[in-house]
Amino acid sequence: MVTGSRIISAVAALTFLLASVFPESADAFFGGGKKKKWVKSKHGVGALMELSGDRGKMEREYREETRSFKEVKKAVEHEALRKGAAAFEVKKDFGEPVVEIPGEKAGEVRWVYKAASSDFFTGEKVYLIFGPEGKLIEWGIDPGSPDKKQKE
Repeated sequence: MVTGSRIISAVAALTFLLASVFPESADAFFGGGKKKKWVKSKHGVGALMELSGDRGKMEREYREETRSFKEVKKAVEHEALRKGAAAFEVKKDFGEPVVEIPGEKAGEVRWVYKAASSDFFTGEKVYLIFGPEGKLIEWGIDPGSPDKKQKE
């Protein structure tokens, strides 16, 4: 789901890039009203092409993040995970976690998987906890808050 702040950020970035490629349009758009001679920006087109490529990469990463989350969640729900599995095996089977954070006990590591459309505070997450020796010791699903407004 695209939020209002993401749309505003995207529009601002696009406006800036378009202004660098077509400065006369930007002047008219922003109320300058005076037409200026068109000046080609040496960075404008390249920046637009880079932004387009980055967007494709971002979309692929979002899809992969969501796919990994769904696979790990399915494995937890169907009790397909096994205690003692090595971290590298889990990563090979399910992909990179969204984030790795220290566990509650010394030496533990907590991997967090979530859907790309979910946020860390209210969205559904799957946790995998590895002991100091890098073996899976615990896992679980945090359903998150069904309604963000309840948290506010």
